[in-house]
Amino acid sequence: MFPPSQYAPPMPDWLPDALRGVHPRTLTKEELHALHRDGAVHIPGVLTNKTIIGTLMQGMHDPHIPGYDYKDWRTNAVLKSVATDGPFAATAASALDVDEISLWATNVFPARGGFPDGFAAPPPEGGVHLDIDFTPGYLLPFVTIWVALTDAKRPLEFIAGSHIRNMQHDCPYGSSLTVQDGCIKKLEADCHGRLSWDVQLGDAIVFYAQTYHWALLHKEPRLGFSMRYIAADHKHDVFDLATMRFTSLLPQWCVPVRNGTYAPVVYPRSSSTIDDQPWPFIPSSFSCLGADVPPVQPSKNLCGSESPAWVQQFLK
Repeated sequence: MFPPSQYAPPMPDWLPDALRGVHPRTLTKEELHALHRDGAVHIPGVLTNKTIIGTLMQGMHDPHIPGYDYKDWRTNAVLKSVATDGPFAATAASALDVDEISLWATNVFPARGGFPDGFAAPPPEGGVHLDIDFTPGYLLPFVTIWVALTDAKRPLEFIAGSHIRNMQHDCPYGSSLTVQDGCIKKLEADCHGRLSWDVQLGDAIVFYAQTYHWALLHKEPRLGFSMRYIAADHKHDVFDLATMRFTSLLPQWCVPVRNGTYAPVVYPRSSSTIDDQPWPFIPSSFSCLGADVPPVQPSKNLCGSESPAWVQQFLK
């Protein structure tokens, strides 16, 4: 670990309090039903303060400092604050109907322009994929919240219902897949179409990590960022290749994710453990030694976890 002044751009002191002042946005009954049915839902106007948004945009660029990952909350103080102090963890808790939420990961998506509108980015820049690197055999309590930092036409496209139907098809997770893949074509035929939305600055798209999706490129460039949240008490059985840099921070298999330092509790704030975690954290070879979690894909339903009861109505 290094002192922030040696590698990371500073964060304005006022930002955490400003983000805490944004009214938490929980899903309405109709939005929650759409998320359950389709696996993704568009939530307009989650973040509308343009001063905050401008600060976020400034903090989401690559300063090319060795060891610094501008996409990761473990080194980017702005991303850490927006994911923990902002309204999004409350949105995740309402989406998953749980009392406590852990932060799994963050990412930033600067998309290039100059393409015919609606161009599906091919692998490795795009491709059909999930936001986890395995198919667990049931619906994980794990959502991604993608936030627009610019107005954009249809930034993402989803196969509606794939988060549930793939429990029967068991297609690969991606991201080398395309819509022409044989399993994806069969899955899509068993789902109910494709979903996408035009977004305005500050809009959010909430979706299950197991909903197949891909990026769409257009004439105009765009910028977005995402936060991935998981139920804090979920027994760890998640295989995510991005975590391989942090294996020493993960809990043992089938231990609640909150028990490791990789996914600290961030909601509600009264239960937050994020300030107890090492920060900033720059992975090194040492972070992969002495780990309790081997870098192998777990078996399906490793810990005996089950999908929520409401899933059954969409499997009929």
